[in-house]
Amino acid sequence: MEHDGAWLVAVDDDPTGCQSVSGVPLLTAWDHDTLVVAARRRAPVTFVLTNSRSLPADEAVAVNREVGGALAAAAAEVGVRLRLISRSDSTLRGHYPAEVDALVAGAGIVPDAVVLCPAFFEAGRFTADGIHWVHLGGELIPACETEFARDATFGFTELTLADWARARGAPPDVIDVGLATLARGDEHAVVAALRAARGGQAVVLNATNYGQLATFDAAARRAEAAGTSIVYRTGPSYVRAAAGLGRPVVADLGPAAGSAPGGGRHGLVVVGSHTALTTAQMEAAVGAQGLDVIELDAAAVLDPARADAHMAQVAAAVVASLGQQATLLRTSRVLITEHPDLTPLEISRRVADALTATVRQVASQAPPAWVVAKGGITSHDLLARAFGVRSAEVSGQALPGIIPVLRIPLGPDGDLRPYVIFPGNVGDERTLAQVVARLVGA
Repeated sequence: MEHDGAWLVAVDDDPTGCQSVSGVPLLTAWDHDTLVVAARRRAPVTFVLTNSRSLPADEAVAVNREVGGALAAAAAEVGVRLRLISRSDSTLRGHYPAEVDALVAGAGIVPDAVVLCPAFFEAGRFTADGIHWVHLGGELIPACETEFARDATFGFTELTLADWARARGAPPDVIDVGLATLARGDEHAVVAALRAARGGQAVVLNATNYGQLATFDAAARRAEAAGTSIVYRTGPSYVRAAAGLGRPVVADLGPAAGSAPGGGRHGLVVVGSHTALTTAQMEAAVGAQGLDVIELDAAAVLDPARADAHMAQVAAAVVASLGQQATLLRTSRVLITEHPDLTPLEISRRVADALTATVRQVASQAPPAWVVAKGGITSHDLLARAFGVRSAEVSGQALPGIIPVLRIPLGPDGDLRPYVIFPGNVGDERTLAQVVARLVGA
């Protein structure tokens, strides 16, 4: 990996793709200077966050095309080969294939193969026999039978990953790389399959562990060296394998050296995700830690006549609460999916913008000692727009492989404090309570 001249970049449609890594850079900006610095650093992988899952398809396409062009220009200036992963959801929610097509078009790449690998082993998601499986409640369930497949924007019904890809415009002849091939370490067979790919052919990667991913990626690098152009649409696990990284470190959630004592008692949990799992986790955390709960009313922020006053009122309540105890700010739990002037995705975006603006007001008046951002879109918006972070490093994971932790400047003196990216679809009912307990007790 060190000698193949490649700069591995994971263009992430929300911040949760760094769940399985540590010690790598994470960017929320893609201006030329920022990318050139990252390309010269040559970290095992560089994450570029677009938050494009939260955008309408046309805007997601525009962002990915822009990012692809910017990455190609930075790679050309530094003199490295660009290796692209379009990182998305391990439960198949996202703008596929539109984002992949836009990313490679912007970068000037014409792929022979598009590898599909939504695996996230730490959370119990993997592909076998062509079916993408999700571990829930002690059972393995096809992804198409989970609540994630009923998503208002990205819902699907296809059982196999090949049919899922075809239904979204992939070429009909899908290449399948089976478990048996990878289990026996047959790189030659994988190279042959990839070398035969043409015209952006979808390649379904069946894999249940990191050893199999490592075998596939070694073969993919050989195929690339022989002239095959490959782009990747994956979940978090493939990123770790392609970067050659081992287990991520468990993050220290205590205050940084020199921080004010007792700061961990006044942190902020922000919940934007609406999955059933998130709601159960939130209720358990409130019960276990006695968090003060303050709600941002989605109906109010969708009403132009009430939005600004409501956000200011909520921000003031959060500031007052943080002076006394750890606080949970959430969007109202009744999910609004219909509006006379807005699509479901636009409704979600409008509410997310209001939540971000509210937290920005809070941060300017009472910077929290730590932040847990619950939900992928929420995590990105707070990081980039509420706290203004353009570049950070993944310091580790709050729990092995599923909950990334950054340290970002939150305090009045710019001291680094924990920022926990907590996806909406991982862990069990107790996981959020466990993370908050560590922060409060730090």
